[in-house]
Amino acid sequence: MRASRAGFWAIPMLVLSMVIPALGQAPPGPDAQAPDASQQSPAQLQNGPGVARVSFIRGDVTMQRGDSGDFSAVSLNTPLMAGDKVATGDGSRAELQLDYANLLRLDQHSEANIATLDNNRIQVQIG
Repeated sequence: MRASRAGFWAIPMLVLSMVIPALGQAPPGPDAQAPDASQQSPAQLQNGPGVARVSFIRGDVTMQRGDSGDFSAVSLNTPLMAGDKVATGDGSRAELQLDYANLLRLDQHSEANIATLDNNRIQVQIG
């Protein structure tokens, strides 16, 4: 008797667990309006430039900020923005984390110029 009740409730619960998340993913209808800026969260409002970071360093790795002409040594977790250049020396390596899913690994005698670092577009020039 207990097994039949459990089986009876298992099927509707399984169906509901699949239907409810699918309803939340349905696209809005044609009469739906986009929320104004006062109703959006700060994360939704941020469409500006992103920030990358240096996630691995081995050897002589230098960088040049986009607004200066001087190269300086790079340390771990150094923030990088559009216009910055990172260069590796003899026998050196570096890893740049551009966002949550994209990494750029540089071998010796390499240079990376971060041209664009937006939320929806990343452009890096490699030399």
